Amino acid sequence: MIMIKEKPTINRWQFMMLLCLLMLTTLIYWPGLDSRFLLDDFSNLRDLDTIKTYGFPYFIFATDIAGPSGRPLSLVTFALQHESWPSAPFDFKLVNLGIHLLNGCLIYIISAYLTILFKEGTFRKYIPIIVTGLWLLHPIQLTTTLYVIQRMTLLSTFFMLLGVLTYLLMRLKHADRQSLYKDCLTGGLILFFTALAILCKENGILLLIYILSLEITILMHLQRPKYWSHWTMFFLISPLTLLIIYLAFKFEANLYGYAFKDYGVIEKILTEVVVLAEYIKNILLPSPSSFSLYHDNYEIVRSIYSSRFMLSGIILLTLLTTALIKRKSQPIYSFAILWFLGGHLLESTYLNLEPYFEHRNYLPSFSLILGISCGFIYLSTIVKHRLWIILTAFMYCGLILAITVIEVDLWSKPALQINEWARNQPDSIRAKTDLYNLKINKDHEQARLIIEDLKKLSPKSFYPYAEQIKLDNCIRGLRSVDEDWNEFYNIADVSIPTGFNVVVVLDNLTLQVLKNKCPIIDVEKLKNLINHLINNHKYDNVNHAQFYDYLSGLEIFSGNFIKALEYLRLSDNLYPSIEKKIREIKILSSLGKASEAEIRKNELLYSFEQQGNSWVYNKLIEQISMIEQRPIQENE
Repeated sequence: MIMIKEKPTINRWQFMMLLCLLMLTTLIYWPGLDSRFLLDDFSNLRDLDTIKTYGFPYFIFATDIAGPSGRPLSLVTFALQHESWPSAPFDFKLVNLGIHLLNGCLIYIISAYLTILFKEGTFRKYIPIIVTGLWLLHPIQLTTTLYVIQRMTLLSTFFMLLGVLTYLLMRLKHADRQSLYKDCLTGGLILFFTALAILCKENGILLLIYILSLEITILMHLQRPKYWSHWTMFFLISPLTLLIIYLAFKFEANLYGYAFKDYGVIEKILTEVVVLAEYIKNILLPSPSSFSLYHDNYEIVRSIYSSRFMLSGIILLTLLTTALIKRKSQPIYSFAILWFLGGHLLESTYLNLEPYFEHRNYLPSFSLILGISCGFIYLSTIVKHRLWIILTAFMYCGLILAITVIEVDLWSKPALQINEWARNQPDSIRAKTDLYNLKINKDHEQARLIIEDLKKLSPKSFYPYAEQIKLDNCIRGLRSVDEDWNEFYNIADVSIPTGFNVVVVLDNLTLQVLKNKCPIIDVEKLKNLINHLINNHKYDNVNHAQFYDYLSGLEIFSGNFIKALEYLRLSDNLYPSIEKKIREIKILSSLGKASEAEIRKNELLYSFEQQGNSWVYNKLIEQISMIEQRPIQENE
């Protein structure tokens, strides 16, 4: 066991270097802040508009837009910026960048503490600044920082880093003496940071895995108190055991999600082996064409005998085996591998998530960057002509920086980014969809050709056909004929859910109809089409609720208020919301059913009065009083 005789210090030179790094990161990222909202930004943040009507508590706690934990801490930060939605993505991304910089500061401090345990060397003091610079400016961090909704990852990482730092301070401070009381307080603080991280994003539980990976590698030679095994069992192992039990109970529910995919859980696990190997390659040897938000076309591994799987499996198995074997003799190498793999235990395993997303490497990449930085430092001490090693290291850092600058420039030019991502990912439905949205108002023929490509890429999806309806009837002024509608009905009957695209297009299409911006469309046939989708039981209750909601709006447009009320109630039964209940009261009032409307009002007000949510309660009174002042309009 070793004793700690020094503490990390930040002198004026180191402080200035860190400050320069933060300024350089800000300067490089700045053009990319004025980029667009993307993908899940819309589905997760669309309810920000409800804050103006129902207040912050409703958005944070009543809307169902996040994972199992609800992620309320992340939603609080979005709620505070609700006035910037949806017109000012810059404001959201500026906050993301600020959190990224804070995380960079924590990475520096953690690296500084870790280097205390490294062997003495001329260049050891440079490791924290090198690691922080590479981590802050690595291009793989772009999709976490510039993709607004990944603030959840940024915030979760912030609390995990605080937890890691807390643990490091405890281990280094108490390596040569025991203090059960202080160590238990520290354990409670670590669990507190774990809880905060989980309330930002569920993989915050991996803080305990990160701590264990540190303990069995870099920290393993530190002296431990006699009660250490009990401390570890209570504060680290027990919470992880609860997680395993929770995942075991949810296992069948997770498997159910694979029913509508063209691959199963075994194929997902095989694919993730290849994905992890590719992550390592892209972190250590990045290239400009490697980074994108669109990886929905990632090739699924279908067999254990796949050459891709076998090669990647051999690489990962070798890394894992050697990391376990070399824990004592090569702790930095072992830490680099175990921290990285541990950081992927949730999102990159059997869970029903998309196989590939770059933001999953935001914190796991730290250990690989630390490893390669130490590798350069080590080589510079043993190689006779160290100038070549130093020159190689500078060129490597220059490569990282150049790729990040190129990628940020791409983010700052949406049209160029759309075309570039579509060119690099020709089989990506998301990339094609992005290109289609760019062309739809500029080149109708090109947009039509893209729709045909989408039909070939995703033959079981109704999305391309929904876009065709909107393009022909609402934009090109071409009324769909009976033959077209029959094809749409047939596809709707057998289609499978492929994300939110169908819902988003139908929502937009219905809105166009209600605003009289799509006058030539046959509304009765559109309603019939939505009924076909409702009768397709491959769509879940949330989708069916939205479909019923669209039917309700279309029936109001047609003047059929009783039918609209019926559909609205079906929608609210499947997926309740305040807006639907208020619309129900409006319809009842317009039909002259004052007593029934009064009952609904009282039920709604009573439910929120019982919850003690005075903000929402007062807002509801305002909304309901407006209903009493005027009848419903047909286009509402």
